[in-house]
Amino acid sequence: MSDPLGYNPIAQSAPGLPRHDAGLPGHAAYTPAPTSSGFTPYVPTYYAPGRGGSAVYGPPSPTARWIARVFAFPIWCAMLPVWGALYPLAGVTGLAAGTAAVLLLRKFYPATDLSLLISVAWMAMLIPAWPVSRFEHRLAARSKLYRYLRHILRLAAAGSLVYYASLTAPDNLIPIVAIVVVGMHFLLQASGARAIWHGFLELLCLRSTENPPTSS
Repeated sequence: MSDPLGYNPIAQSAPGLPRHDAGLPGHAAYTPAPTSSGFTPYVPTYYAPGRGGSAVYGPPSPTARWIARVFAFPIWCAMLPVWGALYPLAGVTGLAAGTAAVLLLRKFYPATDLSLLISVAWMAMLIPAWPVSRFEHRLAARSKLYRYLRHILRLAAAGSLVYYASLTAPDNLIPIVAIVVVGMHFLLQASGARAIWHGFLELLCLRSTENPPTSS
């Protein structure tokens, strides 16, 4: 016998055997089209049980996204100082807008209550947040030098915050600052944390979905 072991003459000669690794006929997988910069955006998929126990995959509906924005916006407002420290251009612009609004209000209405001044400054900081934030992400996507500088500024901001918050314990100050800076460095590089943060910013339209992950 010259046939090798495992040789099946029926299977070898049968034409048109079905391929189990091929896609279903009439069902083409969705692939996002590359943008003008050549980057293919990531489109998340969501699971929801359909009728008859089937599963439905696809992006959330516009209504669901707006409901999510309603809950995400106050969270972002509460962490506005942290967001400003992570994005220096947007943070400095917002700080300048808030300071200018307070100075103008104090000039024309000197008896303004402190709580109203804080509210006005907070609202004024939100005005340039959207355009400047999206511009900063585009800049970081194009400039490696800016990404390095921003990363250094982020670590410096984290170290400075811990330094001034830990002045009551000068003996352990330097090790605490070093641990926080090193931990912040690895946190900023973690792909999982960055993906969650990017999704949060894209939900609020503070970051375009066309930006590559390196523009965090």
